Amino acid sequence: MTAKARSAAHSPPVVSASPAFASSALEWTPLGLFHRFLGAASLPRRIHRFRRSRYSVARTALRTSRKRRVPPSQAAVVGEDTLLPGGALPSNDRQPQPQPEQHQEQQEQQRRRRSEGRRVRFDLGEDDDEAKTNSTLPDSGSSRQRFGLERGGHPLGVQPLGNLFLRADQNPSKPLRNARDAGLGALRRLPDPILLDIVGRLPAASLCHVGMASRALHVVAHQEELWRALVVEDAGGAFRWEASWRWTYVKWRTGEGGKGAGEAEGKEGKEGEGGEEGEAGRVGKGLKRKTKHGEERGALQYQPPLKVPDFYSDFFFQSWLCTSLALPPAWTAHDNIPRAAAASLSPADFAARFERPGRPVIITGAIDHWPALSRWRDREYLLAAAGGNTFACGPVDLSLEQYWRYANGVQEERPLYVFDPRFGEKAPALVADYEVPEYFREDLFQVLEEGREGGEGGEGGEAGAGERSAGGTGQGEECGEGEEGQGKESPSGRPDFRWLIMGPARSGSSWHIDPNSTCAWNAVITGSKKWILFPPNDGPPPGVRASPDGADVAAPVSITEWFMNYYEAMRRGPVTAYEGVCRAGEVMFVPHGWWHIVLNLEESIAVTQNYVSRANLLDVLQFLQKPNARVLVSGMGEGQREGLHQHFRECLERHRPGLLEAEQRSQEERERRRKQKAAFWEQAADVGDGGFRFGF
Repeated sequence: MTAKARSAAHSPPVVSASPAFASSALEWTPLGLFHRFLGAASLPRRIHRFRRSRYSVARTALRTSRKRRVPPSQAAVVGEDTLLPGGALPSNDRQPQPQPEQHQEQQEQQRRRRSEGRRVRFDLGEDDDEAKTNSTLPDSGSSRQRFGLERGGHPLGVQPLGNLFLRADQNPSKPLRNARDAGLGALRRLPDPILLDIVGRLPAASLCHVGMASRALHVVAHQEELWRALVVEDAGGAFRWEASWRWTYVKWRTGEGGKGAGEAEGKEGKEGEGGEEGEAGRVGKGLKRKTKHGEERGALQYQPPLKVPDFYSDFFFQSWLCTSLALPPAWTAHDNIPRAAAASLSPADFAARFERPGRPVIITGAIDHWPALSRWRDREYLLAAAGGNTFACGPVDLSLEQYWRYANGVQEERPLYVFDPRFGEKAPALVADYEVPEYFREDLFQVLEEGREGGEGGEGGEAGAGERSAGGTGQGEECGEGEEGQGKESPSGRPDFRWLIMGPARSGSSWHIDPNSTCAWNAVITGSKKWILFPPNDGPPPGVRASPDGADVAAPVSITEWFMNYYEAMRRGPVTAYEGVCRAGEVMFVPHGWWHIVLNLEESIAVTQNYVSRANLLDVLQFLQKPNARVLVSGMGEGQREGLHQHFRECLERHRPGLLEAEQRSQEERERRRKQKAAFWEQAADVGDGGFRFGF
């Protein structure tokens, strides 16, 4: 069903509030609501500006001056009028007299000295080289962070709101003007996130019309995340990446990128709507016009968006800033994750030093013999091994050619990247290029596959369907999985356990805990990854909010945004986090229950696997026994999650007899020793019974 059909299916009868709307017969579609809210008879015309009384103008100016902490004598409003000292409106025969040039220069120097060290201006024009390479952001603490930018100014000319306030101090005679408020009309009262959510419900054609209504709506309608959602929804994986998501949609709709989607969607729209041309086909036909001589126009050429001067918005600026920010060296300088060489680390030592105590570690030299370390650097080899199959890449499935075209040209805050749990079925040659390191070969979830083969005679197969990152961001998890895809059946009878990961720089996984209380290992084939791990008993990291049962996690939109806003706070906090960089040829071990975040510092390829060993067997059984385990368990179909705890215990008793009882006795012995040790120290500190107290 096309976007227009979806809107029409839920549209109530037409109700007109004025003769203008009655004549145009606008429906209660998102575009029709825009008509009513803007108060304009035609969207392509300039937005109607509502008249305001002198009282409302003066009140707005005084309220604005109080919010910005600007003296009333310097107050100004967004619009044509300028306020005199005290907030009065100037009359026609009384204009404010300009101050002498020397006095203005002195005032300018004083204001510059006062603002130095307190405020920072982002002047990100194309000619401002200093601002491009050395910008400053205020930190949440007393210190300030310095960030560099990897590219020039915002493509739409958006500036942070603080620049507007700073301009008021530098030039008080010039009225404050924010093109956002002037161009949105009544919509200016809406916060930017809500405004973007409303516009995001429009189909492609209506979104184009809204973008022509005013310069402010031109900025809103050109947000890349809107067009990314349209490409994913309408094109799926049948697109070819162009210069931007908007241009990708245009090229796909006209048939110049992808599989001739414009004509195909148009036919579907005609059939589905009783002969009426569908929204998708109408957009494609409108973009693929002919000349006046009846000849087809040439290939569409990329047209960059227009830059809108004096548009100030922190919300719309933040996404571009996270994309253009040069990663500061301080983010990768700290390294306190233990490292162990495989040559001097036996499996028994690993279990005693890291696995049972639950300590993360980076193991070096454990995969030097893998053929993948040399073969996977060759894209031609990967293409041949893939055999034309598509791989899960966020919310869509892409071939490796499509993914590499996207990864080579994309510049966005939350890049998509390959995160596929079925790569073993699609490309068996890739699985043959590596083997599980000896430290992680005991995986007790394998008894579920053995039970399926022995009891049902079914085929074992590979891991089941995979998930993306929580919240539908399109980012995979470095180990573990998110919420999407939980309804997919696992052909192996066990939760998904291994994934192929390919991601460009700045991609990665946001804060999460690995699913089903499993441990994980992550082997980097190419590139490098920044890891931060938070101990399980110290609550979620700064900036992360989790529900009591752990089913829902709220975190910043992107990984870069979290680093900008919370990394320094985490470093200054009372909890010592583990952080470090895992490079090609190294293996990261993640104990169960640890929060972790992963950021790809460069284009990277990795393989990861979750497993259950003796060290975390009892924790996994406890997790599967929770009342809401049916919701928390991931990587399996809903029917498979039902009764998984009991099924797992039965398979353990059948294929590993005595293992569960031995682990329970071992845990009871460890608990007994812990209580004895605690009782000894309590007796040693009990001075009331004639004991003694240590002096430290």
